Amino acid sequence: MRRHLAATALLLALAPAPALALTAEELAVDVGGFLDELNPQLAPAQLRYEPLRIEPAGEAFRVTIPALAIVGIEELRDLAIGEVSFLVAEPTPGNYDFSEVAVPERLEFRGPGGEAQGSVTFDLQRLSGSLSSDLGELTRLDFALAAFDVRVPAEGVVMWLGQAEARLDTLPDGAGFHHQQQDYRLADLLISDEEGTLEIAGMTLLASMEGLDLESYRTLLAIMADIETAGAKGDASKLAALRQTMGELAAQDPVATDLAQSFTLTGLTGHGEQGQRLGSLERLGFAVTATAERGNPEGAASFLVGGEGLALDPAGVPEAAPYLPVIPRSWSIPLRLEKLPMQSLSAAMVDLLFELSFDPFAAESQVELAGQSILQALGAAGSRLIVE
Repeated sequence: MRRHLAATALLLALAPAPALALTAEELAVDVGGFLDELNPQLAPAQLRYEPLRIEPAGEAFRVTIPALAIVGIEELRDLAIGEVSFLVAEPTPGNYDFSEVAVPERLEFRGPGGEAQGSVTFDLQRLSGSLSSDLGELTRLDFALAAFDVRVPAEGVVMWLGQAEARLDTLPDGAGFHHQQQDYRLADLLISDEEGTLEIAGMTLLASMEGLDLESYRTLLAIMADIETAGAKGDASKLAALRQTMGELAAQDPVATDLAQSFTLTGLTGHGEQGQRLGSLERLGFAVTATAERGNPEGAASFLVGGEGLALDPAGVPEAAPYLPVIPRSWSIPLRLEKLPMQSLSAAMVDLLFELSFDPFAAESQVELAGQSILQALGAAGSRLIVE
């Protein structure tokens, strides 16, 4: 169920794929095509809606999707969304802005007979962004939502999110490339079902890319989407062709020269199915940076994994009680890798990716083979692992 809720949120956040000229007729085709492309991602569920309405609104168009619903979610359950609308404008050729998104703030789960089975309520505070036809992805996003509440009484499912915010910006760097900043934050998250309850006070994901080659990035995203589709269909010939294309891309200069990403959770508390306290963790974090200069076969990367304030409750987790004196409450593991053979590593990761696409159930053996290839490449390049 949560996977389909995430897909629904994605649907509401994205604008349609733009046409070369922004006319009502072509825009209607684009919106319909965009909605159709979402169906494979929702399978076995499907989108259902009534005929679209495209109306002029000054220099933009108001797009309305009536009676939108996701049907066939888990045992014939449907999610009735209702009427969704937004403005679409083309400020510059190939760049499309969407704004003034209107979404019903109460969605309902319904059974095969139309009976109510649960609800999703929220307060959409702001949602706007831009989409590039060259990239085929969002280049700007400004989103805020509060009081997100999911309830499915028959399954004992409750999910509450106090606040969610997202910002994304992609801008030219003046040297023929782009830099991208991403900032995603959640606050006051609670997930509860028959197995227990998890509370998280805060969640933050920060990411940046410098020296971003938009054309290579667009190609990479398209290949990854095709891999997922071909893998799901078991299309070996398609996967083989994609493997060659991906290998050619990996042999070129890097998509971006500097990458940084960090993920942090704060204020974690867990309770078991009987309500017993399992434990808590004040902070858990992971950060990675990578550098790969164009024209330089070697790169570098650093990693940091850390946590603070781990406290397990011996009454809630009795099997852990004998080990509590030696379990660290806080830890920090900083690592740095130097002299990385970027193309050899990329080739090894491509091999792993496609072997898993061909046979996901052979994951353990393929991971072992990929690990051996990576170690061989690191040894041949004289790479160094430094614990800082």
